[in-house]
Amino acid sequence: MAVTTVEMAGGYPVTREADVALRDGSTGHVRPIRADDEAALLELLQGLSPDDRLLRFFSLGNNLEGAAREEAHVDYVRSYGLVVTVGPDQRIVGHAQYAPTGEGRAEVAFTISREYQGQGLASMLLGQLAEAGASNGIHTFEAVAKPENRRAARFTRSIRARPTCAVSNAFDRWAMCPRKWTWRSSRCPPPRL
Repeated sequence: MAVTTVEMAGGYPVTREADVALRDGSTGHVRPIRADDEAALLELLQGLSPDDRLLRFFSLGNNLEGAAREEAHVDYVRSYGLVVTVGPDQRIVGHAQYAPTGEGRAEVAFTISREYQGQGLASMLLGQLAEAGASNGIHTFEAVAKPENRRAARFTRSIRARPTCAVSNAFDRWAMCPRKWTWRSSRCPPPRL
């Protein structure tokens, strides 16, 4: 599904909204993030355990208010974000985003609340980001994670992302190339790190 200006209402890609079945049989709602999600996104970030926050932001001393503000304000082309909401109050339980790192390249990041980890949200969100990114000229996604982040390592292996280098002893970097909901590292152009 390609996003065109006809499918957008006031810049918001309404056709990217969808209800999804989670592995536990419950239903979530996936949609592009909006600026008015800032407070709910902050609530998700503040609800992360110290371990999850360290793995997501690489520090416990980060400014969660600033992160929520920055991540809730996207242009739906160069920067793009998605949320997964559940329940009648539409609580945000998952968030994924991409932000530009170079021509045709973007860094991806994911936040999934502890009680929804293992439900397939990151994989589904990555597929949605890949589809949106491809329609916006993004051909390569990059991710940076601490080596001790076993969930990120398992996830990147499951989507066939390849490690491109160890940035330092503290971080690993992966490159991923979207191809219609699949990720094939063999099709990636050489990384420019």
